Amino acid sequence: MLADIFKRFRNQPLLKLAVTSFITFLLLVGFVFDLKRVNGYDMQDTLEFGSVVGINKWRTHFKVGELILFYPQLSDTVEATDYFIQRVCGAPGDSVRISNKLLFVNGHAEPASKTFRYNYFVTLKKGVSDSLLTQQYLLREGGSVSESGADYCYAMTTGLADSLRKDTLVASVNLRVEKAGAHDPTAFPGVVAYRWNKDWYGPLVIPKKDQALVLDTTTIKLYGKLLLLESHRWRIGHDTIYVDDVATRSYTVKNDYYFVLGDDRDNANDSRSWGFLPAWRIKGSVTVLYTKGRR
Repeated sequence: MLADIFKRFRNQPLLKLAVTSFITFLLLVGFVFDLKRVNGYDMQDTLEFGSVVGINKWRTHFKVGELILFYPQLSDTVEATDYFIQRVCGAPGDSVRISNKLLFVNGHAEPASKTFRYNYFVTLKKGVSDSLLTQQYLLREGGSVSESGADYCYAMTTGLADSLRKDTLVASVNLRVEKAGAHDPTAFPGVVAYRWNKDWYGPLVIPKKDQALVLDTTTIKLYGKLLLLESHRWRIGHDTIYVDDVATRSYTVKNDYYFVLGDDRDNANDSRSWGFLPAWRIKGSVTVLYTKGRR
């Protein structure tokens, strides 16, 4: 019976082509390529929720500006159970800083995309309903910030902010910016020694394989999570750093790491919140296949 089946299969070129193509597709999806839907809002308006993207799983090194899919380590003990899609903003060995919302990599300013979103304070003229913002301009991320009902804060692109400024029903539109040196405890590593926030962050050198890190009572706050990711225990005793119960002043990194940001710059849950992204948690580069209509 099997001999008859194989004989018929050989005599059906179209069937043979279809079966071969299907097997090839399964192999590609399993080892080289995959399809995913955008499952979050960190990349609005670059990637709308529900858009379809292709994942190239063959890639192992990524450049600044590339979109990647990954599973981050959100804290020392909590791993993300769902994937993130964000933009590489620092490769292994790069020096990264953010000054007044502007990203610098190795001392060079990185251009901001027209789809990057920031938080803006918006004041409407007296008697104007907030439906102007929610219905006409379709603003969703944000809301009222005053009891008077005339002051709002919404995330939007710079282009949309410019359009609002030209609207005769809008009194003012101002970019929300944190103060330089103002410590944000939610900004990694979350200690006063690093007085960083989302708008003023770094400078920070992204660890790379074989790099020697200096360990002291200050830098351990920056690299302690990395040590845990590389399966090492650490503690501080009498102003001395102990790694696996051995006193040390340095540590040689075993893996490459990346620094990533969401394009919804003021609201994304990215490296500014949870730190370095290990290369082994990156599943591949992202190619946009289909995106829903934008504003």
